[in-house]
Amino acid sequence: METVSLGNNRLVILDAENNKGWEMDTALNLNEIASNFPSTLAHGGAILDGYLFVMDEDGVIYNSAVNDPTVFPATGFITAERESDKGVYLAKHHDHLVAFGTRTIEFFYDASNTVGSPLNRRQDVAYTYGCASGLSVWEDNDIVYFLGTDSSGQLGVWKLENFQISPISTDAINSYLSKGLTQTGLIVRFEGLSAMGHRTLIVTIYTLTGEAPGEIFPKITLSFDSLTGLWGFWQTALNSNTTFPLVDWTKRTGGQNETDAARTGEGLLFSGDIIELNDDFIPIDTVLGSAIYEAGIYEVDIYSVSSDVGTNISSIIRFGLTDGGTSVYKFQNRETVVMENTAFSQTLTIRHSDESSSDFDAGNIIDTALTRKEIYQGGRFMKRNYQIEYAGDEQFFIESLDVDLSVGF
Repeated sequence: METVSLGNNRLVILDAENNKGWEMDTALNLNEIASNFPSTLAHGGAILDGYLFVMDEDGVIYNSAVNDPTVFPATGFITAERESDKGVYLAKHHDHLVAFGTRTIEFFYDASNTVGSPLNRRQDVAYTYGCASGLSVWEDNDIVYFLGTDSSGQLGVWKLENFQISPISTDAINSYLSKGLTQTGLIVRFEGLSAMGHRTLIVTIYTLTGEAPGEIFPKITLSFDSLTGLWGFWQTALNSNTTFPLVDWTKRTGGQNETDAARTGEGLLFSGDIIELNDDFIPIDTVLGSAIYEAGIYEVDIYSVSSDVGTNISSIIRFGLTDGGTSVYKFQNRETVVMENTAFSQTLTIRHSDESSSDFDAGNIIDTALTRKEIYQGGRFMKRNYQIEYAGDEQFFIESLDVDLSVGF
């Protein structure tokens, strides 16, 4: 489901799975949108200049009456038809609407037309890239992340920003998604969050083959950090939600009191768990509790009060198998971790896996408060994978792992 706010404390709920829409009024009554509402609703929807806009699977964009989402005029529609493709997702981008189809991306603006739709199509900007799924879109203010597809059918993660699209996924991610989505029942969902100055896209891959019919069964969660531009796996040990399968994340209301301004870090997982990420720059896997939370809503081990002691977040960095540019044996003389010193003594572990083995050794320990963070006599290998593990009480900032090698036979 998607939700959009219409102002005056009214909320619009759109259900693309069941082709229905409702308005929740100030008395918390749900009023179904019935007349002239599309019968094959695409995902998304947006409020622009007092109109509620939705799109159907044929790419037709419908508009409500001004400031009244329960009334849809019979002639209030315009079609995204640069190509004969299907409508997938409708979003708001700056002061425009953007219609994602299976093969095209088109933009519309409010032209204040008195007859038919108030929208006109932008003739100067459009793309022949499509959106693979209405579930695989995340709107973050005026930035839209989506699972895109080109004319050859290759899948990848794209970003729409300032009316320009650009790929953000690597070839390895593209290959993984393209192969994975060809498997029966595999689904990709986009969501995201913002914490500690980082905007993070969450990509959860799941099936509907759980124990109960139609039960969501998460398989893996990928994450993209917009600040660093890096991809990784998102994992947690909280309440057995190992894959962090995020469904939704709250948006800031803009209020100045505690119940408005503080509610910026709440999320909902597939399991129904409500969570919050701590945004105090301390790597503790807990939340900063306050009196605004209602008893019985937050899950055990996910919600705690500020006086509780949390568990340090475990970080793993794996560098990938490398041969140093030559296929002969190498002897490792020294490896050095280049990073900022921590204020207090913390433990960082470096592990190795040689040749094509997926098993890492017991590793060597480094004190991150020391100036020299070196390990000597690393043995002989042809190919080696390096893994760094850290679960300290302080944030750590690592620049590189430098390795001194000698070539042998």
